[in-house]
Amino acid sequence: MRAQHFYRGLASMLRAGVLIPAAADELARNGTIPLSLANSIHTRVGGGERLATVLADHPAEFPPEDVAFIGAGEETGRLDTTLDRLADLHDQRRQMWVRFRNGCLYPVLVFHVAAFAAPIGLMGFNAFARGDTTTVSLVILALFWTAVVLVWRGSRRADLRLRLRAWAEFVPGFGTAARHHRQAIFASVLEASHESGVTLDQGTRLAGAASGTEGATAAALQIAKGLPLGAALTQTRALPHEMTSRISTAETAGELSEELRRIAAEEGVAAELALDRAVMLSTRGVLALLAIGTLFYAMFVLSGVFSQL
Repeated sequence: MRAQHFYRGLASMLRAGVLIPAAADELARNGTIPLSLANSIHTRVGGGERLATVLADHPAEFPPEDVAFIGAGEETGRLDTTLDRLADLHDQRRQMWVRFRNGCLYPVLVFHVAAFAAPIGLMGFNAFARGDTTTVSLVILALFWTAVVLVWRGSRRADLRLRLRAWAEFVPGFGTAARHHRQAIFASVLEASHESGVTLDQGTRLAGAASGTEGATAAALQIAKGLPLGAALTQTRALPHEMTSRISTAETAGELSEELRRIAAEEGVAAELALDRAVMLSTRGVLALLAIGTLFYAMFVLSGVFSQL
C-alpha cells in the first residue's frame, strides 16, 4: 500500500462530502488500502476517535510525522488540504528515490565488472599472486550487497531512516545531495503545514521530524515563545544562513508560503544536480579502478611472456 494513494483518495472523497468511515470502505473496495485498515478506521473513527489516532497504530505505513500532520489538519478543520499536501510530499520523495536508483544502475553494473577484473589485474603483486581472485571478488560483492540490504531494511523504519539520512550527509559527493534533499523536505513540509493552517511552531516541529533537521525542535520552542520563524531558525542554526535570511524577509513581507515553495523547488534541483555529479564521479572512479586492473593484468601477462623468451 502506498500512503500517498490513500491520502489522495481520502482527500477527494472528503471534498465530495463523504464521511471518513464510508470513504475508508470505498478505498478498501478499490484496493487502495487493506480491508483490515478500513475496518479499523470505520469502527474507531465512526465511534468518535480521530483519524490520526487510528493511523498511529500502523507505523509501518504511516510514519509519525505523517500522523502528526494529519492530527494538525483535523484540529484546523482542513484535513482534505493536509492530505493532498502529504500526498504531494510523498510523490516528491518517491520521484527523488527513482532518480537516485536509476542514476546508480550504471555505476553498480561497472562496479560488478571491476570487482572481478581488478583483483585479477592485481595478481602482478605478490599479495595477490598466490591468492584466489574469484574468492576476493565474491567477498567484495558480498560485502557490497550486505550493506545494500542493511540500508534498505533500515530505511523501512522511521527512526533508522532519519539516522541513515544523517549519515548520508557525510558521504563524499552524495552528502551534498542528501543535505539539499533534507532542506527541500524541511521547506516543503513547513510550507504545506503553513498552508494547511498549522501554527508555525508546530509546523517547524513537523518539518524537523520529517527531514531529520537538528535544531528544529529548539526552533519550535523559540517560535512558541514569540520569536519570528526566521530568527528562530537562525538562532538554532537549523538551516543555512542564506535560507533563514530569505525566510525572515518573506515573513516580514507576508509571502512566507511562496518563499518556502521557491526554496523547496531550488533545493530539490540542487539535490538532483549534486546527485548527478556524485553518480558521475563514482562512475569515473569505478572505471578508473577497472582500467588500472586491466593495465596490471596486461603487465602481468606480458611479464610472463617475456620471461619465457
